[in-house]
Amino acid sequence: MGELLFYLCMDRDGHLGMSLLIYFGVMYLANQYSNEYLIIGLLTAFFSSLPDIDIRLRIKHRGITHSIFTGFLIGVAIGYLFHYSGLGFNMGFIPVILGYTFHLLGDLFTYQPFKPLYPLSHINISFKLFRSDNRIVNKMFLVAGSSIFVLYIYGKIGLDIFLD
Repeated sequence: MGELLFYLCMDRDGHLGMSLLIYFGVMYLANQYSNEYLIIGLLTAFFSSLPDIDIRLRIKHRGITHSIFTGFLIGVAIGYLFHYSGLGFNMGFIPVILGYTFHLLGDLFTYQPFKPLYPLSHINISFKLFRSDNRIVNKMFLVAGSSIFVLYIYGKIGLDIFLD
């Protein structure tokens, strides 16, 4: 049953790629390079599949774990763990919030509706642009996100492949 549910959601490759694409794309375009931004981006990508923990927990998929408010609560908890470990609250909180947001954004494009603003709103949303198990779409996000990440790394070390 868990494996079946996994295929109803955008897969890990898709979520990872979307997170890399959005985060490092924005940072590249804003010309923002630092070790802190790099770590936050990598942690964001790591946390981007966190909402799908419902599959492993065997609870309703795209239920409570697919609400931005759950992401906020988890972000606060992880932020405090990071704070007490000496890494700083924001190093835990920001990547969880971003990863959660990017995950929910990716799931919005699929056919299965969910309530991203629960409990504030009970409206089910889905843009129905592609099937969540579409391997081509998921791999395209992974390739695009990985490419932007490499472009960001080149920029960070001072090599701009887009010469004037």
